[in-house]
Order: sequence, then C-alpha cells, then structure tokens
Amino acid sequence: MSADESRGRPMQTNAPLSVTVQEAATIAVQCLEDLTDKTSNGAVAVIPNDEGWTVSVEVVEVWRVPPATDILGLYEVEVGPRGFVRSYRRIRRYRRGDKDPRGSESTEKPEDTGETSPGPLPASAVS
Repeated sequence: MSADESRGRPMQTNAPLSVTVQEAATIAVQCLEDLTDKTSNGAVAVIPNDEGWTVSVEVVEVWRVPPATDILGLYEVEVGPRGFVRSYRRIRRYRRGDKDPRGSESTEKPEDTGETSPGPLPASAVS
C-alpha cells in the first residue's frame, strides 16, 4: 500500500482514465465554484495528460455594469484519472470585452474571405 493510499487517497500515477471528458469538465467546474465561491462560465478546454485531465474554467471574478467590463479569471484544474481534483490555479485575469484574454493582440491572422472593406465611414455618415 502506498503512502497516498494509506491516507485515504487512491494512487493516480499512470492509472487509466476512468472519467470521461464530460465528467472531468463537470467535476472541475463544480469543484472550482465550491472552492472559490464564484460563478463560472463553464469549462473552455479539457485536455488529457499523463495524470488525468487539465480543465480550463472561466470564472466571473468581479461583476460590473456593463457586463462587458466584468473581470474574468481563467483557472486550470487538474483532475485525476479517477475524478479527484488534484490542484487548481488561476492562470490569468482579463476583462470580458478584451479581444485577446492574454492581454495582447493576437498573432493569428484573420482568415482571408476575399471580401474587401470600404474603410472607415466618413464623419458625416456617423450621426
């Protein structure tokens, strides 16, 4: 029996995944809401790893008016292969209306649709 098992925690290293991607997302969202006492917008990414799942969850940290100025937090939650939350951490904070939550302009180029833009509207057209 390992030290973790003797403390009531099952051994998780290299164990096969016994929770589905949907279950991992649900577990992470519910646990994070309980731990932080904040409302989540849900899981935004679920990625398998050697120790289970890494789930990214978006949380409303500060409610503001208008809602586009709410402060959101992006958290990573590590869910083990048997569905136990191993850890969580906030990896960034940003305003809901920000174009790129990393805080900088995206380096991705927009897809070329073949359409052309007429450019900015003249001041007389904006009234």
